[in-house]
Amino acid sequence: MIYFKNTHKQPTILILDSGVGGLSIYIAIRKLLPHVRYLYFFDNQAFPYGEHSEFFIINRVTSIIEAVQEQHQLDLVIIGCNTASVVSLKILQNHFLCPIVGVIPAIKLASKLTKNGVIGVLATHRTVNHDYTLSLIKRFANKYKVMLLGTSELVNLAESKIHGKKIPISILRDILTPWLNMKQPPDTIVLGCTHFSLLKTELIAALSSNSYLIDSRHSVAKYSFRLLRKNTNSPTNDFCSYRPNKIYCSMNTEKAIKLKSILESYYNFFSLEILSI
Repeated sequence: MIYFKNTHKQPTILILDSGVGGLSIYIAIRKLLPHVRYLYFFDNQAFPYGEHSEFFIINRVTSIIEAVQEQHQLDLVIIGCNTASVVSLKILQNHFLCPIVGVIPAIKLASKLTKNGVIGVLATHRTVNHDYTLSLIKRFANKYKVMLLGTSELVNLAESKIHGKKIPISILRDILTPWLNMKQPPDTIVLGCTHFSLLKTELIAALSSNSYLIDSRHSVAKYSFRLLRKNTNSPTNDFCSYRPNKIYCSMNTEKAIKLKSILESYYNFFSLEILSI
């Protein structure tokens, strides 16, 4: 059980993304930290981040954290988006006193798991082409064949799935065609976008039965767990009061209202507030 120095303060974690991808991180970390208060910000006005410039993403994410900090004392911020993480994480960590955790492609883990020496990295175009991703490959997987596949279509499909739509496997096979046509396709595939983790079942159905899919969500959850444990000495369930989990978004739309209902029904969130950025 985790302990916190201030028995009267329930810790607060902000998870942010342009859409629902960060929910895959939320699900993983909530299993380890069920008594923490969670704020989830989906920046629907700027969805998806992968289609914006690095300058825009850095300023946007900085502005979101600052806006939420005006209303809440944050104990931890998780950038629940691979694209935003590879672009802005180091800058954010230098800018804010609050601990900032990002999500990076699990290339190091893939290099330990591959058996045929072929690793696939499935992410947005910005993530697969970013210097940070290429540096991870050079550092941890330079002895292996690494196949990069960039797609933004899977981001939209993950959003559709959360809204209850069935995802045709044929669409996924079309996206994965470059790998499916290989004589020796990747046996270990890195899901380098948090949205893609929400499509894991469908991706497994579309890929070879010999392919193993990995992502960073459990590593992020465990690292976040360790960060909060630095302030230990009173039980996580011994607070003066519990505050409900809350959703924020940047634009009021019909789709956002529907998502609010889904997050309330299935993800333990209780209110939605529009926060203009």
